[in-house]
Amino acid sequence: SHWASPGPGQEGPQRRQPTMATTEAAGPAEAPKDYKRVQYAVLGREGLQFKLGPGKYRGKYLSDEPDTRFAKGSIENVKDYEYAPVDGSKLVLLQPGSFSVYDTDSGELVRTIERPGVQRLAVSPLGNFVLTWEKHAGGPEGNLILWRVSDGDIVFRAVEKNLLATTWPTVQFTADESVAAHMTTNTIAIFKDGDFSAAADKLRDEGLTQFSLMKTEGAPSTENPCKIATFKPELKGGPAKVSVFNWPGSETPVGSKTFFKAQEANFKWSPTGNAVLVKTDTDVDTTGQSYYGESALYLLHANGGYDCKILPAKEGSFHDFAWAPAGDHFVAISGKSPAASILYDIKGETVFDFGQAHRNTIRWSPHGRFLCLGGFGNLSGDMDFWDMSKKTKMGSVRADAAVTQEWSPCGRFFMTSTLFPRMRVDNGMTFFTYRGQQLHQVPVREASKALWRPALPGIYADRPPTPLKVLRKEAKRAAEEAGAGAGPAPITPAGPPKPTTVRQAYRPPGSTGGLSAMMSKDRAGTPAPRTLAALESSFSGLGSAGRTSVPGSNPVPGANPVPGSYVPGAAPPPGADQKLSKSAARRARKKKAAATE
Repeated sequence: SHWASPGPGQEGPQRRQPTMATTEAAGPAEAPKDYKRVQYAVLGREGLQFKLGPGKYRGKYLSDEPDTRFAKGSIENVKDYEYAPVDGSKLVLLQPGSFSVYDTDSGELVRTIERPGVQRLAVSPLGNFVLTWEKHAGGPEGNLILWRVSDGDIVFRAVEKNLLATTWPTVQFTADESVAAHMTTNTIAIFKDGDFSAAADKLRDEGLTQFSLMKTEGAPSTENPCKIATFKPELKGGPAKVSVFNWPGSETPVGSKTFFKAQEANFKWSPTGNAVLVKTDTDVDTTGQSYYGESALYLLHANGGYDCKILPAKEGSFHDFAWAPAGDHFVAISGKSPAASILYDIKGETVFDFGQAHRNTIRWSPHGRFLCLGGFGNLSGDMDFWDMSKKTKMGSVRADAAVTQEWSPCGRFFMTSTLFPRMRVDNGMTFFTYRGQQLHQVPVREASKALWRPALPGIYADRPPTPLKVLRKEAKRAAEEAGAGAGPAPITPAGPPKPTTVRQAYRPPGSTGGLSAMMSKDRAGTPAPRTLAALESSFSGLGSAGRTSVPGSNPVPGANPVPGSYVPGAAPPPGADQKLSKSAARRARKKKAAATE
């Protein structure tokens, strides 16, 4: 439901990004002035800081450094900031009493607009418009304002009394900004080519509460329509409904689906615009199995020719779902922890199983070559990095207390952030390679937000992982260079080997270690079936050879009995231990004596 998905990014005329490796032994290096680096900005106690992110040049890592395009290197008294989501060409800062627009290529200030009371802002995909929201003071004057950056004029305003996370931003743009839409009661007003003086058209859908806009390249027409997905929640016993409309086109939906147990919706369009995933949620789980309500996932094709419900891989709700950048596959994580992560095709058919582990977050790299599956929030922060061209796991690592996680625009780095006020200690960013190898950490006092600067698709080449043998050679060469300046190592006479102490985990007296082993196995998860047949068998059951009889129940033909099992009150199985308690033995002796008298 956001304006646009951030594309792979960086700035200016570009050069191919050097290969990233998996070891940090190389240390910092210097690059020529024309070497292009990824950028990021972090907001902390000292203000908004602009940085050149990690990189690699001629086999050596480049350490973070201030971005000299911005004269001060940082700006104080910043409450919030946002990049233009598609190309990152503009950066908008929210400050007390005003907001400012900067050009990220030059670092120069474009415009400052004095507007006290602004509490929330959003930037259009290409940075030509800024949307602000402030508390409504009463009267007909709108508190939702759309500003044009080029001249600072107000081009649209409306009354929006409530600011909801599910509907923000309430004015949505297509990626090229040729079409915009604003939702009012039962109506979506559509604007074209940046003209907000009057709506080009209006789409009416009784009872709608959310919508999402999508358009592929080219001018909107009946042959290349703009797609609009709408959501109506359950009302007075009636079902919820998702509809897909074409504009320009018919006022009737080209496709729709009705269902129950849906109060909110989260839309995610395929990057190609040919399908949309809709995750529905309720506040209350009627089964009583979850504190977080119930969820369901639905797939609708934009032409109305196909729709289905995606069933969770195991019992439980959906934690996250995301399209691959190519738009032909998507990944969903579902089920009770350890949750199952599954790759689906465009029709919702299972393609690959990543296995079960404590994961709830999906992050695709900008090119779709790499995939990170992580477990954050109330989980421990474990991450798995996958090469999707080969469906193989490249590495795993843990990011403790990470609040946000995102790939760099070049797709060779991954950044996790520990942010204030959710976490009040160890604030800052940690950077990893695409294989999951930790590079370095950047501490920032009371860091509250950290974002990569986006860029247009195609800025960086889609390159496969560097072969491991090349990485080993680079690591060996870096180690030799690091040791060359330290002088020869001192020679010590040979002697008897020193005894080594093996460190072991503390184990209480009398403990067998069974609980620790069980928890370690649960944290590691289960490996993924490598074939579709194996995956289908995991869904359909293990068959009679793997079934086990439940003690006290009717026997299952072909099942394996549990040795030594016993249910209190039932007859013990043959061969079971017949030892009785003292009171039971006393009663047995009295009964036997009475029988003999």
